[in-house]
Amino acid sequence: MKIKELSIKNFKGIKDYTLTINDEDIITNIKGKNGSGKTSIKKAYFWCLGAEVGDVIPCKDNKEIPNLEIEVELKMKIDDVEYSFRRLQKERYKTDKETMQKVKAGNDCTYYIDNIETKQAEYKEKLANIIGVEKYNKLLMLSELEYFNSTMKWQERREELFSHIEYNNEELLKDEKFSLIKLDIEKGNSIVNLKKAYNDSIKAIKENKLKVASYIEILEKEIENFDESKGKELNEKLAKLKKEQDQIYANAKKYNELLDEYKNVVNSIDRDKAIIETYKNREKELTNSYNNQMSNYDNIIATSQSEIKKCPYCESIIDEEKSNKIIAKVELQKKELKDTYTKNIKANKENIEKATNNLNEKNNLLEMFNASYKLEEIQEKAKDVSKVQVINNELYNVNLELTTFNKTKESISAIDNYRKNLMDLTQKELVELGKLSALNEYSLAISKKINEKVNNLFANVKGVEFALFDFANYKGDITDICLAMFNGKSYDECSTGEKYLLNFNIVNTLQDLYNVDLPILCDNYECLSTKLKTNRQLITFEVSNNEIENLNKI
Repeated sequence: MKIKELSIKNFKGIKDYTLTINDEDIITNIKGKNGSGKTSIKKAYFWCLGAEVGDVIPCKDNKEIPNLEIEVELKMKIDDVEYSFRRLQKERYKTDKETMQKVKAGNDCTYYIDNIETKQAEYKEKLANIIGVEKYNKLLMLSELEYFNSTMKWQERREELFSHIEYNNEELLKDEKFSLIKLDIEKGNSIVNLKKAYNDSIKAIKENKLKVASYIEILEKEIENFDESKGKELNEKLAKLKKEQDQIYANAKKYNELLDEYKNVVNSIDRDKAIIETYKNREKELTNSYNNQMSNYDNIIATSQSEIKKCPYCESIIDEEKSNKIIAKVELQKKELKDTYTKNIKANKENIEKATNNLNEKNNLLEMFNASYKLEEIQEKAKDVSKVQVINNELYNVNLELTTFNKTKESISAIDNYRKNLMDLTQKELVELGKLSALNEYSLAISKKINEKVNNLFANVKGVEFALFDFANYKGDITDICLAMFNGKSYDECSTGEKYLLNFNIVNTLQDLYNVDLPILCDNYECLSTKLKTNRQLITFEVSNNEIENLNKI
């Protein structure tokens, strides 16, 4: 691919300029002093190919000149076929509603391929197909000499280089020293993620070990004076105290039962006495009632037998016959009353006799009780539970000691478990440390292989190599870098001429890798003491004391 002609109109500070190149010319050198338009020519070339290169508005003395149409046309020969690419830009205006004046609203671009107007998307698509590069940053990387090392970020340069190599880690993972991490790697985990996972695991294990060790230290202090025989002694003491407690409660129960029996007899005697007294009073009441009733009957008879016979009920005068009837009736009532009284008195006496017999039996029981026991002693023994409180206090203390003993005994078992746990954690830590060590070694090995593969891309270019990992400061973690080197010197350490050769060799190699043949645009060509050798078209820009030939400024 070669540039045949580049025509520029109203682009930045250039009014018009045409660069015509013969087919046989490999190197085209454009000379001009600083500020004469060399950079603008280079930007116009990329702008025509669809790249965005910043502000392209026509200007003079840093002032924009309005209403000028920008036009760049590029004629190229690709595989013996000539193409014409043209891009135009016009300013777009609108009327301000307040001032009613025309104000700039933006820019409109028009695109042509072989003088046929084309939409922007189609223009870019056809360009990509024709020149073989899809993205404009790739076009700049493959055509502008300093773009790779001066404009691209180091991460982008690194990603670009990695995109041209393939690496299979299967052979490396066959090594026995990577067996611990093989499965994790084969699952697709990245080295960065695995390293974080291993470090997090080691950190967690160490924290757990500190906790377990702390528990062991506490428990060891608890069991420092532990005596296994004390458990038997405490259990025997506990059994003895419980037996004493049961005996006291049994004795108290016995004397309380005796006391209850005594109280029941005394209460029963009192009840029987009260019953007898009640029956005696009942006898008096029956006799008094009987005498009063009999006296009333006698009065009725006396009234009925007087000279002037009167009715005892209404006091009216009655005859002899009626008087005799009343007397006969009352005599009958007296007889019935006497029979009833006699019957009731008999029954009452029988009840008194029965109650008296019961009373005598209870008195006999009381005499037998008093003969066998002393009431005061029984009362005292029934109340004698003061020892229970003492025993309860002793029981509480023994139980407390026994609880502490059992807890200490459990602590001994717990210590064994904690010690086993500590050993397990230590073993896990060793495994994780082994994984981390293997991963670091694997990372180092694979990094060296990758670095080697990238540098193999430039094997045919003398002096060019890349440092993609910081092996010099390796301390387990490998730092990602991307340093271009020339004859063992880093890019920043190279002279201007060495940088020029380094950049040129990188661009040439990248074009080979992409299988494209693009013109290479080279600034500062004057810094080279030897001419570049290449089959690709070179457009060089060199600082001189003169203006660029045939270039008219605005």
